Order: sequence, then structure tokens, then C-alpha cells
Amino acid sequence: MIARFITQRIKKNTPPTPAIVTAFLHAACEDEKDTVLDGMASTQDRKLGPGGANKIARSELHARWEHERLHLVAGKTLLSRLSAWVQEHYGVAIGAMALTRAFRPNDIPPEVRNIIANIEEGTPFPKQAQKTMGA
Repeated sequence: MIARFITQRIKKNTPPTPAIVTAFLHAACEDEKDTVLDGMASTQDRKLGPGGANKIARSELHARWEHERLHLVAGKTLLSRLSAWVQEHYGVAIGAMALTRAFRPNDIPPEVRNIIANIEEGTPFPKQAQKTMGA
């Protein structure tokens, strides 16, 4: 979706492939890994002390990093890095609102589309969604 967004707005140069955008985002996540670890450690029980909290956070981060890194790094941080990279390499301005407007229905997971529809229609969330959201 991001590569498509850039391709639609690029004036010169060759646009990035989705693989290039993904590689950039993964590298940006790697740069933020210590920040993620610090945040995870800060949510641990204070009784563990700094060493114990860091040990548990490292273990949790290691277990989740490979498949969830894009969900663990702050979105605002990734968007800021992405924006600077895209501007520098492709001469395209990119921001949250512009990206939001560029989404196509099939870019949004069905469960998110369903929740948005429930909100728009004022209908209750399905029981499974309520469990997932902690209701």
C-alpha cells in the first residue's frame, strides 16, 4: 500500500517496490529495538527490579520480534522515519492523513472493516470482538 502510494505521486526516479519499503521499515524497527525493550521493561512488576524486568522484557521481545516488530514500534516513530526516507529518496511527501485517504477497502483487514461498520451503524460488536478488545 505504501509503495503504491509513492508510485502514484512520484515525479521522477523509479518508485520503490513493496519489498524495498518493507526492508526500510524493518531496518527502522531494528533502530528502535532498544526503545521497544525499554518500554516493555517499564511495564513489568516493580518488585522484579531493573535486572529482572529487563530479563523478562528481553525474553518477551525475542519471542515476538520476528513476527510483530511492526506492531511493537511506535507508529508515529515509524511514520516519521518513513516520511523522511521517502522525501529524501523519492521526493514525495507522505503523512498520516494522506496515507489514510489512500487506503482501499481490500487494504484493511476484514475484522477492522467490521468494527468500523459496527461503529458507523451503531450496532453491537460481535462477542468475539468484545473478548479481543477486553470488554
